[in-house]
Amino acid sequence: MTLEELFAPFGLKAPPLRVLGLTLDSRRVEPGYVFVAVPGVPLPHRKPLDGHDFIPEALAKGAIAVVGERELSLPVPYLRVGDAREALAHLARHFFGEPDRKLALLGITGSKGKSTTASLLHHLLQAGEKPAALLSTVGLRLGKEARPNIGHFTTPEAPEVYGFLREAVERGLEAAVLEVSSHALALKRVEGLSYRIGVFVSFYPDDHLDLHGTAEAYFATKALLVERSHLAVLNTRLPHLKRLLPRPHLLFGPGGEVWG
Repeated sequence: MTLEELFAPFGLKAPPLRVLGLTLDSRRVEPGYVFVAVPGVPLPHRKPLDGHDFIPEALAKGAIAVVGERELSLPVPYLRVGDAREALAHLARHFFGEPDRKLALLGITGSKGKSTTASLLHHLLQAGEKPAALLSTVGLRLGKEARPNIGHFTTPEAPEVYGFLREAVERGLEAAVLEVSSHALALKRVEGLSYRIGVFVSFYPDDHLDLHGTAEAYFATKALLVERSHLAVLNTRLPHLKRLLPRPHLLFGPGGEVWG
């Protein structure tokens, strides 16, 4: 894909330079890459890094274009956006050819039990005629091929997510099971994805308040996966369950359609 094609949906004219990749990590920039300058996440007791401060390093390593939120004048094409994280996800989806359109996605979220549920679902899919992909804390799978999850996150950044889905399509897989953390939803690592089935397995209100601030905000973030799913599979023990029900759903747990 060329830079001209990559930036066209954003209305920015750019030269037809070949794009070899995109990243928000200046340490991973290579010649031909697009660098997306993402502001850091404010957390207690830690000053956030800001990707805009690493633009000189990215340019020195051969970045052919930059995306960011500040008003800047640079020696390479610069796309200014209102939300760099959201732009990164949309750019990654476009760059990798919208692979999610060719896969049945099963998304799993919850405070506890995501990895176990994702692994079990992947195992069940593997038992059928069509092997599936798995993106999880415990590792990645493309059919029977296993790989370690070498990142620091349950759900990696958008370029890695969409790149993985693209590889699944190229392998001829038809489904992918994704473990989707609240960090991934809040930080828009999975922006643009919709799920054939979304599973909300559990909720512990005291988790991850350093990022979300309140239990209410944490729950609302988790609920984004349900909102983006054609069918929601929900634990009857979830708080605010009624908020999630005005959509096709299947309940499991006490009083649900499935109990075990």
